[in-house]
Amino acid sequence: MAPLADFLLAHVPISLPTHLTSYIPGETPLSTTPAVLTTLTAYLAVIFGVKAIMKDKQALKLTPLFQAHNVILSSGSLLLLVLMLEEIVPIIWNDGVFNSLCADESWTSVRGTYTHQRCSSHTLLSRGWNSTT
Repeated sequence: MAPLADFLLAHVPISLPTHLTSYIPGETPLSTTPAVLTTLTAYLAVIFGVKAIMKDKQALKLTPLFQAHNVILSSGSLLLLVLMLEEIVPIIWNDGVFNSLCADESWTSVRGTYTHQRCSSHTLLSRGWNSTT
């Protein structure tokens, strides 16, 4: 593994369940139609419910909270970018850009995990927090 990934695993002993590190139909969150529909319904109920409740009230000033949220998201994105670059740059260096993207050997399980985590964390954490509807 890459040096930064080894360092993080040695000092931050986190053991994630398999369904969070790889896509397993039926086990990974939001991998079934009922789970997606339930989540979508709850999301819409919260958004429109809060909008109806806050219709006659003054908007809350939550700027520090949003700034802290953005710093956390940006820091996590930077960490994942560095971890992904540790995996991708040697492949590009040795095999070229085309093979780093298209060859089956270039898609390691670690690279798949980083991609899955990047997409999941961005989708789950950033939706709705900064919406101004």
